[in-house]
Amino acid sequence: MPQPKKIHLLFLTWEDDDLGMADEVSALQAAFNRNFAVATTETLAIPSSKYAEAMCKGLLEAWMADHGGDEESLLVVYYGGHGGRDESGYLKWSAMVDGGPSIDWHSVQEHLDIIQADILYLFDCCCSASSINQEDTYHEIDDSEAGVIEVIAACSFDDSTPGPSRSSFTNALTVTLNNTSSSGEELSISVLTLHRRILRTLRDVLQDGEGPPTAPIFFRLAGGDDRPSIALALAKRPDTKKSRRIHKRINPVEEDSDSEAAALPTADYDSDDSEMTVE
Repeated sequence: MPQPKKIHLLFLTWEDDDLGMADEVSALQAAFNRNFAVATTETLAIPSSKYAEAMCKGLLEAWMADHGGDEESLLVVYYGGHGGRDESGYLKWSAMVDGGPSIDWHSVQEHLDIIQADILYLFDCCCSASSINQEDTYHEIDDSEAGVIEVIAACSFDDSTPGPSRSSFTNALTVTLNNTSSSGEELSISVLTLHRRILRTLRDVLQDGEGPPTAPIFFRLAGGDDRPSIALALAKRPDTKKSRRIHKRINPVEEDSDSEAAALPTADYDSDDSEMTVE
């Protein structure tokens, strides 16, 4: 597995959101920050404006320029909202199920500068696998010029995804992250393994009789097939070893001084500490 890198998170949702994504996205942010070695976290509520696409593009360019200039960084971009396909089959983001502003994701992504950092895209929207059409953006790039770019999409090209619920991709991702912690020799988790664990989480949801989830899809946009999957560094857990608190009475040396023993103080000390504090 490759060396884990500094994780920079960016969460994208809509300012006017008819799905009610706020609570699930907040829980996902907390899961990332609690369980992984996150360096920075930023959020953007995309405004309901005719300039939404230009604003989103500008923010992504600036954010990637700030955090993606070295090979020691991993950029994680999450989008939660409506999705669809345009006439060319490319992924389109929308604020509302009907009407409202929209963003051509292909147009945004093809203008992003090639950076040294790895990128992981997490898309929770309908038709999210349509982002696989970005392949023409990267196929002529030398692997040495850029990092690995991978995607976990909530569904395939024409599928619909559940809204906020136990069956949603965002909730399954959150549950999976919360069930992943550094223990033993597992100090990181690959995106490929994360995808597999999300599938298991959704399988459990289906077996419990919840609404049918959609199966998320993993694919690589750039980086070559010979390079390993991106690794996400897990947060270091505090030492769970607890010192034993010992409460004892100091006995006198001479047996015949028991009258003085009753007046002697007790001493509390930690078993792994050589110093004693007399009360």
